[in-house]
Amino acid sequence: MTWNKYNKISFVLCALCFVLCTMNSCYSFSGASIHPDAKTIAIPTFSNQSAYFDPNISQEFTLALQDIFIQRTQLNLTEEQADMTISGNITSYTISSVNVQAGTSDTADSSAQNRLTMTVQVNYESKYEPEKNFQKTYSDYADFEGNKTLNQAIGELVPLLNKRLINQIFNDIAVDW
Repeated sequence: MTWNKYNKISFVLCALCFVLCTMNSCYSFSGASIHPDAKTIAIPTFSNQSAYFDPNISQEFTLALQDIFIQRTQLNLTEEQADMTISGNITSYTISSVNVQAGTSDTADSSAQNRLTMTVQVNYESKYEPEKNFQKTYSDYADFEGNKTLNQAIGELVPLLNKRLINQIFNDIAVDW
């Protein structure tokens, strides 16, 4: 048999398919690296222990955390005995001035920019990998204009902070790079 151009292309394509199939069986392209025996995860509602009270914040955070594990892993969400459990609470929302603007003789100094910092305490337990269990505090922040109140800014900042914090949590638990 002579190796013409089409035979070579076919061989390369077959080899590429073989490599991709082999890689797919060893690695999840979602980036998740979960113990193969783990089938269930429990993520009870994170309570809001911060001074800022909004009943939706803990629910939004918990649902977003549950969603990332459902979407990026093969785990099933359960409220019963689970192979993995992620629990915790939102410990604080703090606002601080980032950039202070000097006032004039008629006006006081004011904040040109404020920072909302969100902190979450997380407890992680794994039935199959107890050496990976941890308690950890995660914190992130987002800045907003000083002429906005917290209530005006929180609608866009909380989803952003939730996303960032949840990605950090997911990476610490499920991504084994």
